[in-house]
Amino acid sequence: EISWEPAAAPPGELKRLFTDPDDSMESRLVRYGAGDETGGEPDLLGREVIVVRGDFEADGVRLGKGDFHRAVGATVTGRTEPGCVLFTVREVARDAGTGEAPDVGSLDEPVYVRRSQGEWIDLGGHTSLKRLAVDPVHRVEISIVLMGAGATFPPHRHPGAEELLVL
Repeated sequence: EISWEPAAAPPGELKRLFTDPDDSMESRLVRYGAGDETGGEPDLLGREVIVVRGDFEADGVRLGKGDFHRAVGATVTGRTEPGCVLFTVREVARDAGTGEAPDVGSLDEPVYVRRSQGEWIDLGGHTSLKRLAVDPVHRVEISIVLMGAGATFPPHRHPGAEELLVL
């Protein structure tokens, strides 16, 4: 039910999903039209994206639906031929990421995880988890969780915020 809004600087549109008031980090969907390119606009994309629909060439590597990319720099750059929808989390304030779970670090090299790559960990209760990127210095972990019908997620704790996107 959230409306698409135009990006402050085209191309692209976004749907704001959730803003963490402690860390000023915002999860969002970003939509690009056919042939659009992004120059890494920090006001639109964060440093990680998951392709929800279409395909996206992130920093020179083509990604399809369900693929993940974490850039070394502050934001992902790329382009799309057919158009795409991306999920991303980005900073929305100058001091973003200074709360309990800061996302101020960077990995040494970009990370690409294809939908078919990586190990799924069975958590029981019809729930599996695949870790996409881990930055222990900055206490950041990015994972995809697959939950079947009637699934439960085991109790767990985090040193900071947890954000979920249900597709």
